[in-house]
Amino acid sequence: MLCMKINFLLFLMAVVFSCSNSTVMNSKWEVVKGEGIDPENKLFYFLSFPQKDYGLMFGSSYSDESLLKKAFTNFNAIYYFSNDGGLNWIEKGLGKGKFSSYTTKNNYVFLCKELKGDEVKPDSAVIYFSNNYGETFKECAFFIDFYIRNVFVKSESEMYVIGKQGNVNYWMIKSSFDGGKTWTDIGKLDNDLQSPIIVDHNILYLTKSNNKNFIKKISLISGTLSEVQLPSQISNSYFVTSYANNLFIMGSSEGNLFIYKLIGNHFIEFSKFLSIDKFPVHMEIRHDSIYLILGERNSIGVTYSLYSKGLSLSSWDVTSIPSSNFSPFAFSESAIWGYSLDGQFYKKTLLSFVISANP
Repeated sequence: MLCMKINFLLFLMAVVFSCSNSTVMNSKWEVVKGEGIDPENKLFYFLSFPQKDYGLMFGSSYSDESLLKKAFTNFNAIYYFSNDGGLNWIEKGLGKGKFSSYTTKNNYVFLCKELKGDEVKPDSAVIYFSNNYGETFKECAFFIDFYIRNVFVKSESEMYVIGKQGNVNYWMIKSSFDGGKTWTDIGKLDNDLQSPIIVDHNILYLTKSNNKNFIKKISLISGTLSEVQLPSQISNSYFVTSYANNLFIMGSSEGNLFIYKLIGNHFIEFSKFLSIDKFPVHMEIRHDSIYLILGERNSIGVTYSLYSKGLSLSSWDVTSIPSSNFSPFAFSESAIWGYSLDGQFYKKTLLSFVISANP
């Protein structure tokens, strides 16, 4: 018995110390049939899992005649709701129009819809609010002659939108502290803004001016705008995200993709890899790990891959995404989901990166 215990301990030690950098718990793609989803004559724009049991997919339904005549004012704003982790879905409607953006916070879902006008009525926008993960919505704000690009929520009553009125060459940011009943203009943002995010009481975004790339910050309290120029190696910037009080920015130059980490006003190169034929689709950071979705053009169209690694590790795990129609997609608490055109999803449990005891 003593000999068996010693051998078992030796085996455990060998497993732990044989890993010089990390142990990666991998997973394969799983096909999930979205029962209840009818893909015919529908377009889908956003997918979300605000909680592990609750799923939402927002889109439009249309008739063949509306599509042929490009009568987009006749599109119906529909969404699918799931409360069993994405296995079964129920279709619901929110009138005419097209969804433009959404955000979630805890059990809250805020959903924006655009309504195209005509010779008589101008364009308009509606914000809907849900406090039950999207099972039901009610209207909480209405705008005339305004398009909402992004919505950010701090609480049920405090929210911000980035939008545009008419054909002006800038975006406007507005705030509401009474759940959308009244709104106040905060300031103007660059017309070519990219990847806006909210960090504390600031909106950060990427922009380009005179062939130079910048990250800009506008205070939601004072409206003060400040900027920091990105490293000169970056000719195109794509995404910015915040994690653990640090900013991560993705850009490219001459066939290379870069990810920089911004600490204070100083940039540190976090990762760089050759990507001549690849283009970035998404960057996500959660649970001390970073995830990239990259597309690659080839002779048969476009293929997608998921890149992932722990923030403290050097090597990437690369997995091919099994569908060329991986849209919309979403990260849930423990998995990535992507919708395919045939009414089904591809799901992959997120990797668990375990740092070993051996430095």
